[in-house]
This record gives sequence, C-alpha cells and structure tokens, in this order.
Amino acid sequence: MMFLREHFGAKVKLTLKRRSKLQIEVDASFPLERGSRAMSHTVDAYLFVPRSLGLNSNTYPKYLFYRDLQTYSELLPGPRSLSDILSPKNGLLTRLKQCAKPSSNIEGEAERQKFENRNRTFCHIVTHAVERQIRQAMEKGDSESCYSAVAQYMHLIRQLLANFRTIEAELADAPESFRRIFCLGDEYLSLLVEDSSCRLADSLQHRGSSWGDVPAPALHALARDELEYRRGRGYPSVPCHKDRHETLVHRRSSLNTYVESVYFLASSNKPEGRLARELLLSMAAGAAMVFATAAAFLAHVQYENWTSTFAVVLVISYMFKDRIKALAQDYLKTKGQQLFFDFKTTIHGQITRRPLGIQRESFGFVPGEKLAPDLMRLRDHNPLEALDNAYCGEHVIRYRRRSMLYPARLADAFPESDVDTIRQVIYFDLTRFARKMENSKQSVFVPDNDSYRRETGRGVYYLHLLIKYQSDTTTILQKFRIAMTRNGIRSIDELHADAAASYRNMCR
Repeated sequence: MMFLREHFGAKVKLTLKRRSKLQIEVDASFPLERGSRAMSHTVDAYLFVPRSLGLNSNTYPKYLFYRDLQTYSELLPGPRSLSDILSPKNGLLTRLKQCAKPSSNIEGEAERQKFENRNRTFCHIVTHAVERQIRQAMEKGDSESCYSAVAQYMHLIRQLLANFRTIEAELADAPESFRRIFCLGDEYLSLLVEDSSCRLADSLQHRGSSWGDVPAPALHALARDELEYRRGRGYPSVPCHKDRHETLVHRRSSLNTYVESVYFLASSNKPEGRLARELLLSMAAGAAMVFATAAAFLAHVQYENWTSTFAVVLVISYMFKDRIKALAQDYLKTKGQQLFFDFKTTIHGQITRRPLGIQRESFGFVPGEKLAPDLMRLRDHNPLEALDNAYCGEHVIRYRRRSMLYPARLADAFPESDVDTIRQVIYFDLTRFARKMENSKQSVFVPDNDSYRRETGRGVYYLHLLIKYQSDTTTILQKFRIAMTRNGIRSIDELHADAAASYRNMCR
C-alpha cells in the first residue's frame, strides 16, 4: 500500500510503501531549483519502537542500522507524452540515429558509450510517457473518451516502435557492440508495450464488459504482435511454462535495471569529521596527562625522589590518569555524535566524477522528552497511542539526512534529458525488529445469541514512523503506523497532521 502527499506549490512528493514481507520503502522526490546555485533540504525520520522488542542503543548499534539501510538517488526527466517524443522538434530519435552512425574505424569507446547512454535515456523517457498515456486512458470517466485515448495510445506506440526500429538499418556498418546495444533497447520496448497493453486491457475489463469489449481485442492483438516479434528475433524474453517463466521474469528485471539506472547517481561515502574526532580524543588524553604531570610535580616538591611514598603517588596518579582519559573520551565521543554526522556522501554522475551534491546522515536513539512538541503531539494524537508511548514504553530511533545539491551541475550531467527532479529512495529492513515478537495467533471468544464461538485472532505490533521534510520554502510532517507481526508487515496506515488536529478537537 502506498501513500502520496503532493504539495503543488513545491512539487514535493513523499511516499511510503511495503517493498517486501519485512521491508519498507521511503520514496522522496524534490524539484530542482534551476535558478539557484545550491539547494538544501533536510529529512528527519523518527521510528517509535516498543520496548518489548528489545532494541536499544546497546543491542542495536550504528553498524547494524546501516547494514539494514539501503539508499540510492536518481534524476527524473520532465514529463513528456508519446506525441512529444514523436515530434520532429523534440529531436530524441534524431539524435539517437546520429549516434548510430559512428565515424570510420568505429571501435571508439566514447562513441559507443554515447550511443548506449542515449539509447537507455530514450527507453527511460518512453517508459514514463507510456505510463502517462495509460494513466490518462484509465482516468477517463466515459467509455467514448476512454476508447479515443486507447486508440491514440495504440497509434502512437506503433508509430514510435516503427521509427525506433529503423535505427537498425543505420547500424549496418557499425561494430557488433552497437547492434547489441540496439537489441537491448528494442527488446525492452517490446516488453514494455506488451505489458502496458495487457495491463490497460485488464483495467478496462474490470470496469465491466461494456468497457472492455471494444478496445480489449485490439490491445491483446498489439501484445501478441510484440510477443511474436521477440520470438522471431530470438530474444530470450518469451514465456516458457517449463521453467515457470523464470527466464522471462529474470530477463525483464535485468532490462528494467539496465534502462532505469541511466539516471542513477553514483556516490562515495566516508565517515564525517574523522580528524575532528581524533582531535577531541587527543584532548581527553591531554587532560589526563595534565593531571598526571601535576601530581608528579607536587609529589616531587613534597617528597624526596626515589622514595616509596613518591612511587606510590606516581602509581596512584597513573591510575587516575588512565580513568580520566577513558571517561573524558567517552564523554567527548557522546558530544561528538551530536556535533558530527556519521557519514558524508559525495554524489557524482556515473561518467563524470565532478561532485553534484553532498549528503550527511546520522543515526541514534533519542529520549522522547527531547523531541520537539509538534512531533510528540502528532505521535500522541490518539489516547491509545499515548498510552503505548507513556506507560508501555518506547524507544525512539532518529535518522537524519542533510542534503546540499547543485542544480546547475545536476542538469549539466544530463544535458539532453531536461531533468527537473531528484528522487531519493530508502529501503529499510525490519527483520531485526521481528525477532522478539510473540506468536501473532491468539484465541478470541466471541459471544453469540445462545452461546459463544471460539475464533483465532491476530496480535500485531505497531511501529510509528514520523517523517519531517524541511527546506527553505516548505515543511512537511507525516505520520505512518506500521502494523507487523513475526511473519511480516500486515499494513501501513497514514494519519495526516490535519486529521490528527481534528481528532484532538473532537475529543475536547
């Protein structure tokens, strides 16, 4: 299940959905402010975990958290329709055909890389255009306008495939690597059209027989044509019942990754403030040394050298020096965690190593009483949830991310794609959270008219997730409740901040 919050003034999108049985996915999209030299935003996530799950700062240290966390960033091009892609003014197909004609003695790696990037970029843009066309057809309220949108989709997609496949003729004198790149794009587009046509036909048929009878046969025919095309070309992405379509599914997944990763942003991270942390630790050692030196100097003044008393004082001062150093280092480490982030990540393009942005992230457990009042009000919007927090007890995990991006550099990294949005995705594995959960099945007695019946109920644990996005112009605060059992995530529910305020006013 996925929830979407779009602020039309800022075009900021935050979504949360279940990725797998024990994984959640947080998806955040932010617009690129092209007129600014640099843009910054912050994302703070607070996860309220019941104490009964046994997760705290001792049992769940930083390295385990980052082992459960996976992130990536990508750029998204501006929205385009199929008619825009086919328009000669657009020039996407024209530029792709020009790259298909490499210079003589053609094994130049730069030319091959350029053709591959443009081929993947074209397929990526077509994917979003097809999704947009299908969504428009599904949103039509009457059958006549829906049929018109479906007919337009089939006409445009057939024309686009025909124009794209003319590129193969331009590759007659190109090296084999160019033809392999074209075949990958051709196979991907064929799979895309087949899958999109079947999904559209299925959606229309679910509306009723009167909706699906007219366009469904034409959509099925389009899908069959693409299947036969791939079979005739010898592409491996064809159904095979013997292996339960494993080859088809694997091939389709690989092609999706190949195309979509063209906009992925590479990154390299390292611990932040390493030198400053070492200086803090050296200050602790210096403070301990000052104590030991002062004790030795006073002993030298008070007692004669090389006496038993002088030796005892030196030994005791050394003992205190060692403990002062350890305690001071622990204290400065704790303070240093508040001053520095855990990691500093430099974002750069896949081809160029020029920095396109910097991200800093940190993790830690925070006391509930130190959270901002607006966060606690949203957390305790419901009396039962306040009971969970105040009496049953919770630990609060905080994940912070600070981003500084350079829009001009990001746009220059993809000059032909008209990128206007950056998308950041976070995958988080909750397997460690489920290890100490009790059996979810419980007996429930339900009174009946004359007697009662015994049924099986399901007990769940609630994890509350608050996400706060903040930039110079926009602040978004969202709350999600994750219901999960030992076997996995059962549901994800969202409560808007305005809904929480309305609920509190009703209870007054």
